[in-house]
Amino acid sequence: MATNRLTTLNRDANKFSINAIEKTILVSDWVDDTVTSGYWYCNISNAYILSTNRIRVDFTIDSLQYTSNILKTCESFDGYVRIYAKNQPISNIDCVITIENGIINI
Repeated sequence: MATNRLTTLNRDANKFSINAIEKTILVSDWVDDTVTSGYWYCNISNAYILSTNRIRVDFTIDSLQYTSNILKTCESFDGYVRIYAKNQPISNIDCVITIENGIINI
């Protein structure tokens, strides 16, 4: 999987955009924060991510077997998204990060 490949869909009339980023999360990207938070975390950096964005992280079919310890929540910050796991994953994981910016007027 390509790392940090960006696909953009803009709907200027509605001031809404979606960016999809393909990313490989390496085993070495995870940080042990179990003493403080009780979890491992991984910060996935990208300049398009803002703290106000709505973020979704989807894992590829080939990586699903390594994601059972990853929590179904994430936090967005300016410049990165943080995902959490109960334990450090044992393999690299491919994912697609979807960044939604703005609102759609229907």
